[in-house]
Amino acid sequence: MKEVFDTKFGIGIRDSNRPQFASGYLLLSLALAHGALFAVNTVDDLAQFNLSNGEIPLRWKDEYLEKPVLRHATADGPQETPLTKQKFCSCLRQIFAAAGYFGELATIHCIRRNLGKKVESQSLQPRKKT
Repeated sequence: MKEVFDTKFGIGIRDSNRPQFASGYLLLSLALAHGALFAVNTVDDLAQFNLSNGEIPLRWKDEYLEKPVLRHATADGPQETPLTKQKFCSCLRQIFAAAGYFGELATIHCIRRNLGKKVESQSLQPRKKT
């Protein structure tokens, strides 16, 4: 078995020309929300980096290296346990039921598909001149 002493993960912020599929944006927004990055706490901090080379190294704070990115949350806030698919789907069904939606339309796939369509339609429209 190979020992790994230093692992680097490359996630392209612009890994897709379609914004709804750019996974790097999701991970970066979660890291900023949790304060998980070393020396980067806000979007303004991130804007100070020179992106002319196309990439910047970002380091996780040591205390976040063993924490799950997507965490279970309660009324007391985020917990240290991972958010499972089952728990997420259960919460999603409760939210849909409270909003009056029932049936097959209340799925993660439907949300992603319809959100993707909306984002894509807006990103393809010409911008209005001000």
